[in-house]
Formats: sequence, structure tokens, C-alpha cells
Amino acid sequence: MTKNPVQSFLTVLAEYFMAEMVALVLLSTNDRNNGKILVVSRRSLGNIRYYYNQEIPLSTVTSPYLGGVTVGTPPKAARSGTQCQIYNLFLKSVGYYDVNAVDIIVPGDLHAVIKISRGLTRNNFRVAERALIASLTAHIAQFFTVYNRLENICLERNLYSDVINKLSYSSFVLNGHGKVIQCNDNAKILINSDAPVSLVADRLLIGDSVMQMRFQRLLMNLLSVRGRDGGPRVDALCVPRGDDYSGLGVVARLVQESACISEHEAPAVIVFLRDSDYYAEPSVDIISSLLGISPTEARVALLLADGLSLTEVGRHLAMAHATVRTHLRSIFTKVGVNRQALLVRLILKSVAQLA
Repeated sequence: MTKNPVQSFLTVLAEYFMAEMVALVLLSTNDRNNGKILVVSRRSLGNIRYYYNQEIPLSTVTSPYLGGVTVGTPPKAARSGTQCQIYNLFLKSVGYYDVNAVDIIVPGDLHAVIKISRGLTRNNFRVAERALIASLTAHIAQFFTVYNRLENICLERNLYSDVINKLSYSSFVLNGHGKVIQCNDNAKILINSDAPVSLVADRLLIGDSVMQMRFQRLLMNLLSVRGRDGGPRVDALCVPRGDDYSGLGVVARLVQESACISEHEAPAVIVFLRDSDYYAEPSVDIISSLLGISPTEARVALLLADGLSLTEVGRHLAMAHATVRTHLRSIFTKVGVNRQALLVRLILKSVAQLA
């Protein structure tokens, strides 16, 4: 298994300081009773192997606070004055004795403790070694600050991507040369459907040759103003699909430039497409909960939002026309609208699609 950057760093520390074990304890400043422990050891630790890369509640030890140990003596819990339970359970049995601990307060809500441990047969940490460990704290704090920011960015990206998927939008990310560098799941489905969309040599092809020329001009106009003030930042077009299908909507939007990514990998334009004949319909249960209507009424409402007439709804649900109208009047009363168009708009603009 490939080591993550933190594991690699702890391994380097263990080798450089000839330590038997290096442990990283991460605590939330808001909740000291829970956190993570990551352990790197140069030899078998017996039962402590259970804690390798494991997220454990630190309340399982006598003192959740593991900083403030006394250098040169068995670790002691800083507050209670009693020996640390982790030392008694795991470290004492394998001969760990000298522990150098560094507390690091990371901007935000993270408190990190790095514990570098030597055994009884090793010399105690020298003053210069302790100073070197202390000098690393600012760099470690900066690493966790950047790492937390990246984690948040990845979380936000996944959330936005999930929203786009649930709204049935296909998205293609293009670089400055017009080549597709990323697309979402809906885009892959669209490419394999009957829609006039394809990928050839990482190029996005839309519609016939005439429409493709219009699409290429659209991209060129957007890219020509990238990095400059003024000019269009977004453009759109509609791709006709014949009498049997609705038009395919296309919107292209410029992406803010980044100096940290190469031009071949940096996103320059994101293209959104939506096939109006294919979209993820919200479930009956969701509509029922949102609008406060019965499941049968929710089925009627969804079919109306899908463009069916009352007669077509009745045929689809095997209901008499009068029964459908009765359900519709009940929906109007419960929802607080008095027109079918308002009901449809309420459904289409609701958060139901996100479910």
C-alpha cells in the first residue's frame, strides 16, 4: 500500500532521529476526547499494531491529552499526574522510555501532537535534536493548514459535482487548447446515448458540421478574452435535434486562470449540456414530503410537471378523468396554488431535483 505524505514524513523522522516509534496525534480543539493516531515504528509493537492508521476515540485512554510529557522519564499524563495509559499498555512492554513531544496548534480547529520515542538502549535526545524538532513545528503547522484547505476544496468539488449530476447536467471541462480533460458521469451517459454529442481525440463534437463550427467559434471567442477584463465570460447555443426531440441546450463558461497548473491540465472552459428529454425525476416520496401531499397526489403532480395533460395522466395511472381532477384540486388546496402552471413551476424550482 502506498504511503500517504504524513506516513512518509513520520518514517523520515523515525530514521533520522533513530527513533523506535513516531506517533502523530490529531485532536480537535473543540473536542479533546476524540481524534486520530497515526503510528510509524521501526519494529513490531505487538498490540499497538491495532492502532496503525486507525481512527480511535482518545477517550479510551486515561488522559485524552497526550502532550506535555516529561523528557527522559516514562510519559506521564500532563493533567492527572498519573502514567499515560497508552504508555502502560503498549510502550512500556517494548522498552520505550525517552519521548520527545511537540505540541502544534494549527490555525483552525486542529491540535497536533508529534511524539518521537526512543528505547531504553538509546541515548536521550540532545539539546540540538530537540531544537531541530521544535524548528519543524512551523512547517508542520503550515502543511496541515494547506492539507485542510485542500480537503475542504475536494469536499466542495464533490458536493458541486453531485449537485450537477442530480440536476441532470452533463459537464465537460476543457483546457486552453479546447481538449476535454474531465467530464462527469452524466456526460459519459450522454456520449453513449442518441444525442448528437461525441468525443473524438479528446475533442468535444456537438451536432452536425455547421453546429460544430458554431460551437468552435463560441469556444474561440471565450478563450480569446481569458485573462483579460471585458468580453464575454459565458455563451450559449441550442442544438436542434429534429421533430422527435427537444433541442440540446449548451452553455460554456470561462474558468478562472490558475498559475499553479500547467496549461495542458488547467481548466479553461466548462461546458454544460442538458438533454431536456432526459432528466433525473425526483421520487414520489420526496415530492410528497416537500409539498405535504399524498403519494398518489405526488404521482399526479410529477406527471403534470413532465408535460402530460390531465387525460394522459389518467391513462398513465389508470384513473378516471374526474378522479384526476379531484386529486388536482386537493393538491391546489394543500400547496396553496390555484393553477396547474404554478404547480409545475413549484416542482421544477424546488430542491426535489437534488434528492
